[in-house]
Amino acid sequence: LNVLGNGAGMLVKWQFAGEGSVKPEKNNFSAALFARGGMAKGEESGDQSVTFGAAGYDWKGKLETTYSQVGVSFGYRAEKWVMIFAGGAVGQVSAKTKITQDAAGADPGGSYSQTDLGVERGAGGGVQFGWEKFRAFVAGNYCYVDYNRATSLEKIFLNAGFMFTP
Repeated sequence: LNVLGNGAGMLVKWQFAGEGSVKPEKNNFSAALFARGGMAKGEESGDQSVTFGAAGYDWKGKLETTYSQVGVSFGYRAEKWVMIFAGGAVGQVSAKTKITQDAAGADPGGSYSQTDLGVERGAGGGVQFGWEKFRAFVAGNYCYVDYNRATSLEKIFLNAGFMFTP
């Protein structure tokens, strides 16, 4: 379970090759299938009167995103406590946006909503350091989302973190 700010995600993994973190062995190769999903929400508001003067308006925007993915990952233990890993995933992404604009001057205001569905493809890799219960990692990920009618998204992410396995 991953909880960050205004979102949450969950990962389920089936390791079909290798020793895993319970009995790590040096020079061990591992492979796993995984499924993950999650969601995030965000909200922002502002006042356009600074830019447009009396014709400006107050506005509020909301964003809700969800994702689901399936993929495969491979790892190699260079040492008992060091694993180099790489993998790839495909999935679906949904982004729902809503912008509400207050009336200002001759503009009656309004509310504008849109939902974009996209197909996601990604790949990543990194290094994990740790033991049976506690691990730290540094990783990089490439992500491409084709939203069909909206502009596609293509990004590279660098991240680091800690994992605890009860």
